[in-house]
Amino acid sequence: MKRIAVLIFLLFFFSLPAAAQIIHVPGDQPTIQAGINAAADGEVVLVAEGTYYENINFMGKAITVASQYYLDGDERHIKKTIIDGSQPANPDFGSVVSFITGGTGLKVVMPPTPDVRTGGGVVCLFSGAKICHNIFTKNIIPETPISYGGGIGTGPPGFPFVVVVEDNIFVKNEIYGLFAAGGGGISDYSPGRVTNNKFLDNYVYCETGVASGGGISATTILDPAAQLIVISGNIISHNKTECTPADTIAAISAGIQIGGFNITVINNVVTHNEVISSGDFCYGAGVVLDYPDDRVIFKNNLVSNNCFSGGGGCLGGGVAIWDGDAKLYNNVI
Repeated sequence: MKRIAVLIFLLFFFSLPAAAQIIHVPGDQPTIQAGINAAADGEVVLVAEGTYYENINFMGKAITVASQYYLDGDERHIKKTIIDGSQPANPDFGSVVSFITGGTGLKVVMPPTPDVRTGGGVVCLFSGAKICHNIFTKNIIPETPISYGGGIGTGPPGFPFVVVVEDNIFVKNEIYGLFAAGGGGISDYSPGRVTNNKFLDNYVYCETGVASGGGISATTILDPAAQLIVISGNIISHNKTECTPADTIAAISAGIQIGGFNITVINNVVTHNEVISSGDFCYGAGVVLDYPDDRVIFKNNLVSNNCFSGGGGCLGGGVAIWDGDAKLYNNVI
């Protein structure tokens, strides 16, 4: 069953008052989107247990959408509060700051560049968010020229809005790209932190270009002024990246792919991830640090039992560093 269990998605980081107004779904409003539409900044849309076939949009509001966990802290509510977004009214509008399962992502058309599809589960563009205690599963982005963010896609690069992703599970999300595909669990272009999540059995495939970041892809696009991204305390396991045609460019980093400046990767476990390639160029089965400056810190991580398979060649079974000045210390590889 395709599903994502919802807890909290807080947009724009406004502090909620101690006695925030609560809109109950389906008690006060019949659907989650109706609850969002009725909510004012600072209010809570509280969702009862059940399955909701919706693709919701936060409409730029500083609100919280939550399961009953918000009231009593009982984690059993999380798996029983499901948003299934597998039936969008517009197939090109399959996410848009949304909690989605069976999501197909948001299609972004920016001529003359190739089409981009991002955020199979949640897409967070030009905004900040806090995303906690959710399960992102079986979101599939179909083949698009450029695809990224099977569970979550953030961005675009260079915007200062902070995104926090904590205590979530990303499992069995898939991405398919023609020229580029990255971030089976999350593709993160935003400052903030990705902490204490599990990235399990996610998959990235690219037909002719580069597949990267089976679990996590995070990049600041070589921006010296980029704000800090922290990736800490995550478990990244049994994810895959694959480029099987012999003329593809590369399959890299089945676990974590880091690109650019000012990123800290600390206290993560990266294990049993697999890069699959039939081409001649492949690297970093576990971790890749692309073009890092000396503010990229890789510390106290365990990188083990990652592997390469296929007919080509691979460099860096555990960690590969490509043209940069990263600081690595206290890791077990």
